[in-house]
Amino acid sequence: MNYTVFDYDIEFTQIQISIGYIFSINDSYKMAFAVGYVDLDLEQDTQLSSYWADNIGNVLPEDNNNFNFGKDNYGANEVMLSFISSFKLTNKINLDVRLDYVDINESSTSLTGELNYKFSPLFSVFADLFSTGDEDQYGLGVRYYF
Repeated sequence: MNYTVFDYDIEFTQIQISIGYIFSINDSYKMAFAVGYVDLDLEQDTQLSSYWADNIGNVLPEDNNNFNFGKDNYGANEVMLSFISSFKLTNKINLDVRLDYVDINESSTSLTGELNYKFSPLFSVFADLFSTGDEDQYGLGVRYYF
């Protein structure tokens, strides 16, 4: 029997800092424009192992193969432009829709929907869904307002 093990390890870090201006249209709707800085770091490690075993499952050491494709690193720092629409659903809950443009390798436009719960004037927690068309991500976070 032949067994193949594919080991794929990804480590992804994204740091994003933005500054912008909020336009208050009415009590329940705000829109904002922002300029930000995005720092991305991606590291992946890929390894393929193939080995033979007898019918009982005992590994036959003479026929083992390990292929290590090595680590690949990718990093980028770019400017991001953002447009945000914020809808106040209750005094403590907001729904934000965000459109971002970042020029990393090929230009990328993303759409984010975020549900935000303010438990004080300075702090909130949020859940979001992020989509670029090629990938979808979700997240949970804490935000500090100053």
